[in-house]
Order: sequence, then C-alpha cells, then structure tokens
Amino acid sequence: MVLVDALRYDFVNEKDTPFTHNLGMQGIKLPLKPILGYSDAIRATIFTGTYPDRHGYWMSYCYSPATSPFKRLKWLRFVDYVPSDLMKRGTKFLVSLSVMKLLAKLTGYSNLHLHNMPFRTIDRFDVTLRKRMTDPGVFPRYPTIFDVLRAHGMKFAYLDSSKLKRRLLSEVGKLTDETKLVFIYLHYIDEAAHWFGLESSHFERTLRTVDSILQQIVFVAKKKFGDSLAVVVFSDHGMVEGKEVQDLSWLMGIDGFGRDFFLSLDATMVRVWCERRDMRQYLVRLISSTGKCKLLSDSEKKDLNIAFNGRLFGDDIFLLDEGQIIFPNFYSYIKPKAMHAYDPSSPTQHGIFILNDHQLSTAENIMDEIELIDIGPTIFSLLGVSIPSTFEGKSRI
Repeated sequence: MVLVDALRYDFVNEKDTPFTHNLGMQGIKLPLKPILGYSDAIRATIFTGTYPDRHGYWMSYCYSPATSPFKRLKWLRFVDYVPSDLMKRGTKFLVSLSVMKLLAKLTGYSNLHLHNMPFRTIDRFDVTLRKRMTDPGVFPRYPTIFDVLRAHGMKFAYLDSSKLKRRLLSEVGKLTDETKLVFIYLHYIDEAAHWFGLESSHFERTLRTVDSILQQIVFVAKKKFGDSLAVVVFSDHGMVEGKEVQDLSWLMGIDGFGRDFFLSLDATMVRVWCERRDMRQYLVRLISSTGKCKLLSDSEKKDLNIAFNGRLFGDDIFLLDEGQIIFPNFYSYIKPKAMHAYDPSSPTQHGIFILNDHQLSTAENIMDEIELIDIGPTIFSLLGVSIPSTFEGKSRI
C-alpha cells in the first residue's frame, strides 16, 4: 500500500506520472472521494473503515479545557501580542521543537505540537489522540487495519517518507519475507502544493519525482517479495490552487474572545465555541457576512459524517468556498499556495485509488468511484482476512 498524499485523480496521466498511469491502466483506477477534513481525519477513516462521527476523530485538536496539556503554557500569552506575525510564528516553531517535546514526555503524549495556536486560549484545547494511529488500540471501539493484522499474527511495516527521507528504499529492501503488508506514506506532493502551488515548475517536477520514487519502490518490493506482489496506490485527497487569502485574525480582537467565545481558524474552516447565546448569534451573522463561506447546518454535518455529540470540534462550523484560504491560521507557519479540505463532492478534492494485482480477474464490486471506507475491506480481501463488522465499506474485488 502506498499512500501518496494529495495525488489528485487527474494528476495521474501519461505525461506527468507515466509509471503510476500505466499501473492504473493495467489494473483498477478509480476516483477516491474524501471526507470533509484534513489528512489525519482521512487516515483515521481509512484505517478504521468507518467515518469520523463513529471513530470520533476529526481534527488533531479538540475543545477540552479539563484535560488540556497546554495549561503550563499560559505564561507565554505575551507572544500573542507581538506586532509581527512572522515573529509569533517563529517563536511557536522554536517552542514546538524544544519545550513541546519535553512536555509530551511529561504528560504521556506521543507528540505535542503548537502549530500556530494563540497562547491565550491554548489551555482550552487538547490533542484528540495521545497515541499514533498505528499504535495498538488507538481507537478503542474500532480496530484499525493494523490492529486486525496484529490479531491475525500478520507482520506489517509502516514507512514514512517524511521521517526516513533517503533511507526509504533501503528500508523497503530490509523487510523480511514474513511481512504481509507494507504501508508506505509519501508526503512530497502535498508539501510541494502547499508551499509552491499547483502552477509552479517545482510542483510539476515533484509529480515526476514521486512517480519515479513509486516506480523504484515497486521494483525493490517485487525484487524482495516476487512479481505476484499486489500493489495498491491511493491518495487521501485532491488539491486546488488558492484564489484568495482571507485574514480573519480580527475575530480574535472582538471583545469576549477567550472568555465568552473561542475559535479555531483552520486553513479552510472556522470553528467556534460560544458560552453565550447572543454572542453565538452575533458571530454567526458576522462571519457569514464575509460572503466567502457557509455555515454548515445540522443536516449537512450529518451528511458529511461530522455530526458529533458534544462540543469537541465546534458549536458552529463555517466552511470556506473552494480556493479561499485562511491565513494566518492556527496550523500553518507558511502561507499555503494551494489547499484541500473543501466540499468533498468537488472533483478537485478527489484522490485516486489504483489496484494492480496479476491475480485479479474480476471486479464485480467496482463502481464509478471508491469510498475511503472501502480501502480496508479491499486490503483484507487481498490478504485473505475476514472483514471485521466494524468496517462499514465493501471490498472492491
């Protein structure tokens, strides 16, 4: 399994990605519909085979003042008032590299990161998961693909290009013959899109580079495990070029911020928590008046599988129009040139699913597109493993 972050369906073509294109032409190639959310929520959905409103993970941070590990950082609130936004982001980046690593060890988290959250309200938020998604039992009621393999005594490997860098191919070559599943994550396209944009020469070169890396991965893996190896290549979401940048930091200057209401400025969403009804109504009118976003209704949240019980991820959620990007936001240190996490029905948000298996003779369950929750069951079918009842999707072979 190779997860190529942000490989939009139409990025795969004979010119830009000839090897990946050929892999799909020789097997199954389908658009992959994402959910509304960022990459981590999509991975949680793929790994568990069920949607956020069931497995309970949507954003990396959630509203939970009682359990916040960031209470010790309130003394740094003076940083929020530094005039230069660049200096504020730089300070938070340095704190994340130093203080946060120590705080994570002291509080029992696998990882803690400030991103670009304001210190004056950071004590209201907690990290949604204390452990990594590949760790055992990370979602108590919903086993992941990796939990299922552990239960069947099947050995697997998880390799991340953002951590291994140039050692990725050598690590593939070191895998033992007992390894039943190799999961590889490639981050390059997502990074290039955010930093340089889809219309840049750098992005074009990155597409070709990733295609070459994928070709080398398949070559090394088949040399190791044999030509009968089944290859699954998929992405978590698409990507769209930014049209306009929205600076909504003025919302934090409204009287009552940090007392009567709290908010999270995500790159494509504004999420609000209000303690007063009149303030909530005021903010709904104010944010809606920008004309660049829409307030998600309860029925829309349900359709998007983000209708949660409680306030973890927001009382009100505003989704920006496609191509609109919030910056400064609470996640990015650098202004994104392109983004994802817009309306998942848009073709620009669709990823891709490719299955190349020489034993594949029929594809009775293949449809016009594939859902995220179908990936796990398809993998289980390839491995000859029964599909757990918690996985809602269907095998597509």
